[in-house]
Amino acid sequence: MLEVGFDIRPLQTAHRFRGIGRYTAELYSALSEGEGDINLRFLGLAGAPEPSLPDGASFTGVKLPDDHDRYRSVIFDLIQTPRAVRAMDVAVVHYNMQVVPPWSPKRFVLTVHDCISAVFPGRSLLLREKVFFNIQAAAARRAAAVITVSNSSARDIVRYMGVPPDKIRVIYEACSSQYKPDARCGGLNERVNLPDEYLLYVGATDYRKNLSGLLEIYGRYCEQSRAPLPLVLTGNPEYYRNVRFTWPEGTHGGIVGGEVAYTGFLSEEMMPALYCGARVFLFPSLYEGFGLPPLEAMACGTPVIAYDNSSVSEVVGRWGSLVPTGEAGAFVAEMIRITENDRLRSELSDAGLERAGHFSWSKAAGETAEVYREAARCA
Repeated sequence: MLEVGFDIRPLQTAHRFRGIGRYTAELYSALSEGEGDINLRFLGLAGAPEPSLPDGASFTGVKLPDDHDRYRSVIFDLIQTPRAVRAMDVAVVHYNMQVVPPWSPKRFVLTVHDCISAVFPGRSLLLREKVFFNIQAAAARRAAAVITVSNSSARDIVRYMGVPPDKIRVIYEACSSQYKPDARCGGLNERVNLPDEYLLYVGATDYRKNLSGLLEIYGRYCEQSRAPLPLVLTGNPEYYRNVRFTWPEGTHGGIVGGEVAYTGFLSEEMMPALYCGARVFLFPSLYEGFGLPPLEAMACGTPVIAYDNSSVSEVVGRWGSLVPTGEAGAFVAEMIRITENDRLRSELSDAGLERAGHFSWSKAAGETAEVYREAARCA
């Protein structure tokens, strides 16, 4: 039996609502169900709410300050985590947090999802963020292996972190099994008054998500389409209202008030039905480590239009509609072409379902377990 320390701290913080949390939860579940020679011992935050763990599961807590100051907590984390790991009876530790100590008393594997702060230094790489990125890079160089979620991210890790290519293992993420065609959720209709047909965007609101570009694209679409569909945006409306953008010449700024619907925060159970109800999913992101929303849309049979860059090119590929990054006019043309052509939309729906079937958490768990075994053999 191979004893592995598994970092569940993303499930105890705000990360549980983000991609890192989803990755941690799904991978933990798949490893627990499918890899009989792997025994997980959990590394978490002392005093924080524990996620649901098996009865009798081993849990080691890292004690951090109670003031919730992010930067102070990271500094303490770099000191306290090695102390906690030293007490764990494991051969290998798998870290899932963004910033982890470069030193470790046990051999370790590190998952790096992306290099966003290095790819967009003028937008997100503040002084402290640069320090934290360098700490993560140092940890990646010292790790027995670095797991990442796309070939695009692997190339960035080599370029920006200086990690040797032979140390990196690309293991794709997947959708939760609840993302499937014709998903239904009565609670969604009670929560949100959705239009009969709509366009959809799901995602965060930071710079790389290109929300200003999304709103510009939608404005042009409303001007050019014979029967424009409303746009549904998930999350807090204030996030979008604070986005700075300029309507293209000839469009009407009032579109945002009359044609855009905001869902507010939705539970995970409601999301598949939201995807299924959309006529087209829009994803003009500028950079993704993996890009889970387009895959979720395809798993629900919803056609995807996205900018052709980073990992989006890998995930969507020929199974969706990829547009050269930044070409808003081409994006709008695809929106009109797909929304007004039922046959094309059906073909893209079938193609997306096929593509989504290429990804599974059981496969990811098997490949991750092999990384653990390899790391242990090299000890």
